[in-house]
Amino acid sequence: MTMPIDTHLITRRSIAEQIEELGQFRIAIFRDWPYLYDGNMPYERDYLSRYARCESSFVLVGRDAHGIRYACTAIPLKHELPQFQQSFLERQIPVDNKFYLGEIMVRRELRGQGMGRLLMNKALSTIAELNHPSAEVVLATVIRPSTHPLKPADYNASDHLWTKSGFARRDDLVMTLDWKDIDQERETTKEMVYWLRK
Repeated sequence: MTMPIDTHLITRRSIAEQIEELGQFRIAIFRDWPYLYDGNMPYERDYLSRYARCESSFVLVGRDAHGIRYACTAIPLKHELPQFQQSFLERQIPVDNKFYLGEIMVRRELRGQGMGRLLMNKALSTIAELNHPSAEVVLATVIRPSTHPLKPADYNASDHLWTKSGFARRDDLVMTLDWKDIDQERETTKEMVYWLRK
């Protein structure tokens, strides 16, 4: 049975006050497959500070006695780093009308209960409520080889969630990002493929 979610909308004014907690949550979530992100707080502070500077960005957060249960970040694509925009601009695809859904994050023990879908729906409705009803929402997922040694045998990709939410994968729109994997000594370059929803 799908559990209801109780989200708190965090906008620019209060994002800065919660960067430490949000950064620690991102580090914990993205250590898991397929990101394997060996995160650090200096990077997280810099990354999340863009959300604190952008008037149209927001974060949805749900908490319990143990801290953040789930969270979602969203920001206009034109306010993201240049590498997030590059694939679109190279193909002369405008970015001004696009909203970047940065993450849909659910604590490990709470997954498989429909929270990701509910959080996605809440994020999409929030974008519309914040006077962006015509925005094309985009997200990106990392591309990993199916034979990667750290891939869990029981892993189920979230592609079905993106598809059910109206997103279409665009293999012609790929960006590259560098980060350090938990099993590596230094940063390596990864490819991220975009999904678009009109």
